[in-house]
Amino acid sequence: MLADDVTGRALLEDADKLLTRTLNARMDGLAAEHAAAVAANVTGIKTVKVHTSKVTTTGQVAGGTSRQRETHTKDIDRDTRKILKSVKEGVGTAYYAHKTPPCQHS
Repeated sequence: MLADDVTGRALLEDADKLLTRTLNARMDGLAAEHAAAVAANVTGIKTVKVHTSKVTTTGQVAGGTSRQRETHTKDIDRDTRKILKSVKEGVGTAYYAHKTPPCQHS
């Protein structure tokens, strides 16, 4: 949309990088503005509450237990990828790259 229809040249050089930087800054601002909710959601993602109920053959609840477990890394990775792909125009992937430092190999 930012290309000149006649020459095909960009009307604004590096428009995609500028837009990505702007969107990432806005996302950082929203994360800071809603820091408490973000922290609570992170905690909710990292742990799962497991409840087991014992039921008699007549359908009566005969007790149960609850415990909190740490969410498996594979589940977090799978769900993160699913969420990133659901955000349109690659914004989720770009923001994830913005927040994640590049991998350093020795």
